[in-house]
This record gives sequence, C-alpha cells and structure tokens, in this order.
Amino acid sequence: AAQAYLWYPRSGSGTVPGVLLEARSYGAAGFQLEAAIPWSVFGINPVRGMVFGFVMSSSDNDHPYAAVQQTMLSTVASRKLVDPTTWGTLVLKD
Repeated sequence: AAQAYLWYPRSGSGTVPGVLLEARSYGAAGFQLEAAIPWSVFGINPVRGMVFGFVMSSSDNDHPYAAVQQTMLSTVASRKLVDPTTWGTLVLKD
C-alpha cells in the first residue's frame, strides 16, 4: 500500500500522519499517485503569493519487508536533496 514517509531531515524521519494518498496501478503502463499533504507537515501557514523551492519525489519499493529503493521519480531530475536552488519553484495562488 502507498504510504507517506519523511526521509529528511533524519531527525524527523518516519511515517507522516494526516497525509491522504490514493494510488492506482496500471500494470506495465505505470501508476498514478495523488497526495493531499497538510501544511502542518511543512511547518508553515500558507498565504497567497508565497514562493518556495519545491520538488516532489516518489520512491517505489515493492518489497514490503526490505528497505529497498527500486525507483525514484522526481519532478526535477537534477535536484539535490539539501540544495533548494536545484528544485522547482512553487507559487501559491488562489
């Protein structure tokens, strides 16, 4: 089953409560993932016009008893984990 897990920062790593996930497999054609993430996960109160460095990555592991990353899909292929200047830009609008 799909689950939200925070890997970084390591001090806060673990499953993320309150995240709603819906995943649908299309077999060899791929999968679709939708997520609703509470703003509290990011520790901010959103307002219109806020600008963030942002990247969404999905790690796939089909081995339920082993921590094995089989696939990493990301909205920015060249992103570096701790360098927000390599991420995309997210602007909050109405």
